[in-house]
Amino acid sequence: ECLKLLLENGGEKSMNQPDQDGVTPVYIAAQKGNTECLKLLLENGGKETVNQPNKGGYTPVSAAAYGGHEKCLELLLKNGAEINQKLAEIAAKRGNKKCTELIIQFAKEQEKKINIESINKFLQVYDTYSKLQQAYFRRDPQTSLIQATNLLNLLMNPKQNNNNDNNDEKDEKKEPE
Repeated sequence: ECLKLLLENGGEKSMNQPDQDGVTPVYIAAQKGNTECLKLLLENGGKETVNQPNKGGYTPVSAAAYGGHEKCLELLLKNGAEINQKLAEIAAKRGNKKCTELIIQFAKEQEKKINIESINKFLQVYDTYSKLQQAYFRRDPQTSLIQATNLLNLLMNPKQNNNNDNNDEKDEKKEPE
């Protein structure tokens, strides 16, 4: 409601202005997963900032992919957000399967090349790491050892496809700023 009030009273003029870190309102809405605000911003001139990186080099679409905000991601992709390998990797490295699938779907529709094999490897490593973490917290040493071995195999043998369900890489710890 605050955003609506701001837009109704001339706020759209400053809406696309980034702050000192290059962060725009569209970026913040995408990062927070606020689909309603994002839609409102895009309808009122925010489309101009869909591909605008902040000072860290992250765009609104990368923030949505990183956070697993599928609806925001879809909204940004429908409004001209750029699709590339790095975007797919951001979602996959975080284990955001639905976001990864959405990016791949849009990439196919736009005839953009995405290395599906490497994306699947990230998903496999992330999934295996998650299973290892769960076993560790359950104090299950046998399963922990199995999952640790699976994770090491995935990391040490990049060409080998380990079929333990889907195993994924935990790589991206730092959230896009």
